[in-house]
Amino acid sequence: MKKVREGYKITELGEIPEEWEVSKLGNLSEIVRGASPRPKGDPKYYGGSVPRLMISDVTRDGKYVTPKTDFLTEEGAKKSRPMKKGDLVISVSGTVALPTFLAVDSCIHDGFMGFKYIDGKLLKDYLYYEILNLREKLKNSATDGGVYINLTTDIVKNFDVLVPPTNEQQKIASILSSVDEQIEKTDNLIEKTKELKKGLMEQLLTRGIGHSRFKDTDIGRIPEEWGVKKLEEICEFWDGKRKPIKAEERSKMSGSIPYYGASGIIDWVNDFIFDDELILLGEDGENIKSRNVPLAFKVIGKCWVNNHAHVLKVREDNNTDFITYVLEDKDYSSYVIGSAQPKLNQAQCRKFIIQIPPAEEQEKIALILSSVDEQIQQYEFKKEKLQELKKGLMQNLLTGKIRVKV
Repeated sequence: MKKVREGYKITELGEIPEEWEVSKLGNLSEIVRGASPRPKGDPKYYGGSVPRLMISDVTRDGKYVTPKTDFLTEEGAKKSRPMKKGDLVISVSGTVALPTFLAVDSCIHDGFMGFKYIDGKLLKDYLYYEILNLREKLKNSATDGGVYINLTTDIVKNFDVLVPPTNEQQKIASILSSVDEQIEKTDNLIEKTKELKKGLMEQLLTRGIGHSRFKDTDIGRIPEEWGVKKLEEICEFWDGKRKPIKAEERSKMSGSIPYYGASGIIDWVNDFIFDDELILLGEDGENIKSRNVPLAFKVIGKCWVNNHAHVLKVREDNNTDFITYVLEDKDYSSYVIGSAQPKLNQAQCRKFIIQIPPAEEQEKIALILSSVDEQIQQYEFKKEKLQELKKGLMQNLLTGKIRVKV
């Protein structure tokens, strides 16, 4: 039999500090389910000025949410579930067990539950992190509705949580909040640096460095010293060398070499078909329109590419990084064929007209933009480490494995 640590006790949730309690959420708070006016879309209920929380608002804003996606009329709000600014709510359908605080008075629909009249021995800030830490357990408790998984009111009410003394809750929440603040600051730095890059690309890829004379071309106004060429004049197309591998086959050749698709790495294999400095340009998929991730990206060294990305080898006297930035900056909307499955075929790509500065200027522009990309990567690495730190702290502090000094 495992020996219990001094100052700890055994409960249904395992070994916890003696001063801590185990309690059901329903005993600590009134838990209310959201509601939606019917019929959906009725102008009598929808399209007014009362914010109505949607899951897209939560995934966008995180800990403190301001609903911006959907609105109800005053009549619609009466048939929904009004909640107050500062109330803690949790998603319970589809994307489940995601907690957030309302930054403004809002209504919640039946895909959310709200916590009202929380017992004084349970702090809201602590409960927020407790739910985050228990998210996987909550998700595993959800019922399968066929299309979506759901957390019923009974499941949430009967869910066990750990309740430390309030002064310890306060300290735990304070520590985790400070990490959240650092993550938010890093997020802001990432966004600001991305905006800087966007402005630099707009300037450098059209006006270059130090030019005073410009000319009009088929792709717009560019410096006089620059030329315009078709993509096939600048790059060799190596699409014929691509080879897709089914997931079942890839599972038998697991390795450390990246296997690329239209939007980046999708797997790792133990063999390669390319070993060079190349540009991959997404050939098909929703990202051609949404551009949520880079459509054109550089790869170096050994890799395997499937048939969903064009493979381009930049000819001598041109800079691969510069051509990558030009292709990533390009608007492809007029070249896309197909609506259900958008596609950029090779014939179209070969005819793309792009701007070509002298080789030395290409390199200078690429260096400037690459330095900004490096800064973004450093911020993203910092954010990743902070998220790992937060995860470790939650696992230790919210279970009592590590105690805080109050």
